[in-house]
Amino acid sequence: MAAGKWENGLFWGRCELCGRWRPVTPEPLAAEAFFTHWRAVFSCCGREQAALITVEKDELDFH
Repeated sequence: MAAGKWENGLFWGRCELCGRWRPVTPEPLAAEAFFTHWRAVFSCCGREQAALITVEKDELDFH
């Protein structure tokens, strides 16, 4: 599993082979009261990789 992060308003995925961070387009997985979880699939070094990214919400989500 590739590393992922949220930084400067962008989602980033890090290649498992070369270690390069690249901007990725994630899809939402799930949400809870405090966090939103995302999954980004991207290709680097000839491999398809997936990165999981968790973002803390600015506001609490109580329904």
